[in-house]
Amino acid sequence: PQFSEDLMMKINNSEKRRLVSCTGASYGVDVKMVGEMPSFGSVTVNSNAIRQITLRNFGDIPAVFAWNQFAKNKRNYTKFFTINPLKGTIPPHEDIVIDITFHPKEVVEQVQFEHILCNIEEFDSPIDISLYGRAIACPKEAITEKEIETQVRVPVTYEIKIKNTSD
Repeated sequence: PQFSEDLMMKINNSEKRRLVSCTGASYGVDVKMVGEMPSFGSVTVNSNAIRQITLRNFGDIPAVFAWNQFAKNKRNYTKFFTINPLKGTIPPHEDIVIDITFHPKEVVEQVQFEHILCNIEEFDSPIDISLYGRAIACPKEAITEKEIETQVRVPVTYEIKIKNTSD
């Protein structure tokens, strides 16, 4: 915000005179996560789920951000989660959408990474998120085989029904 202040001088304890007039503006970075941190719920092994968060720069200058690779307890979350983009610049008074992908490769009852920090240059308070999910096996009843036969160069159409029971 803009400001203007006069520096006054008192002469002989009575007369006041302006010594200097000082004007200027203060600029800063203020980045916050907008909205809620979405939950991943249960995700089938070897598939993925993508959720988005939004970072907003309420400040007057561009904000440079970078996500840490490790959660606060020094555990590397990248085996289960990918954050994209990992680093970048948010223009003043604008948003950036961050994609977070949960991509489990093994069955795990509870995947939990707390206090993953996004550091903002020239800003004292990093963005702090926690990621939770559950990696489940593909249910046996969901695995079916469909045999398709046709003669060479003869088109055939088959109907295959796929049921999505995920949350």
